[in-house]
Amino acid sequence: MAKHGQGNQVPLSADMRDDFNYELEYCGWKEVQTHKWPSPDGICEVPSTRLCPNCWGLFKAEVFHGCKNGKCGSCGVIYCLRCMTRVNGLADHSTCCYLHKSNSSHSGECLCYETGRQVIDTNFKLVYLNPI
Repeated sequence: MAKHGQGNQVPLSADMRDDFNYELEYCGWKEVQTHKWPSPDGICEVPSTRLCPNCWGLFKAEVFHGCKNGKCGSCGVIYCLRCMTRVNGLADHSTCCYLHKSNSSHSGECLCYETGRQVIDTNFKLVYLNPI
């Protein structure tokens, strides 16, 4: 068994890893509003199930008030569901915005990168596949 995550670590067997990977691969997509992310139709899709990088708990991409941030039900950490960056709150977009990180001043539109689907590799490391 391997230990995983950065927070509350629990042992993860190869069978559990395979079960998690199956859920992450076949979970489908969830539409979220992109009022802060440019898109022709104002919608983007994120995987409907994510793996929390902190505790490795699986959580559904629940959208709050059209926002694309989600909260892990196991440990309570809030992430941007698009780039999986830990954010300060459900309405926080500046934490994951690459315009804020580059110290450029901008008004309104925050931008981040899609990470793609998550998978646990054979070394029990969390990796992202096919980022968009």
